[in-house]
Amino acid sequence: MHALRQNLSTAPDIKAAPLQAYRHRPVRFIELWRPVDDWSLKVYGINADQARNTGATILDAQLLAAAKSVIAGTLRRQEFASESIHKAGYVILHQGVLGNWLLLDWWSHHILWNQLLFRSETVKAPTFTPVTNGITGCVWEIGLMAFERDAWVRLVLQAGEAVSRGEALKAYFATTFNGDI
Repeated sequence: MHALRQNLSTAPDIKAAPLQAYRHRPVRFIELWRPVDDWSLKVYGINADQARNTGATILDAQLLAAAKSVIAGTLRRQEFASESIHKAGYVILHQGVLGNWLLLDWWSHHILWNQLLFRSETVKAPTFTPVTNGITGCVWEIGLMAFERDAWVRLVLQAGEAVSRGEALKAYFATTFNGDI
């Protein structure tokens, strides 16, 4: 229990928001992005502000640019690049109540889901820092993760050798989510 307390003590300084009834949030596919080398990532936006519910306006442009810079820099690291065999995944950028959350998720070894999580407190001049305290995501992000997991299983894993790896990945990247979670 002491180790758990120590780990939780390194949590980012998140100021608690008052408990509110669950409300759906808009989730929008923004683009298929090829940041470096042969990587392909679906980019999604989520916003706590329900008025910002279209693909073009769901995220602050400055926040999205900063997030892409962090992701591209992360993918350029040699030790990271050699780890993944698919170079396929998705990015979730969530302008939330407790901060701005950046999730980089990718598939490796056919069946492994990997994630790095970053957080920024500000939209203007955002600085994303790694979150290492065990947080995986919030209820809205996890809904999108479930969609992506199901798409990966259905379109890549269940296809097996019936289609080429390239065709399976093409089908995966063509399958995106736009809706409310």
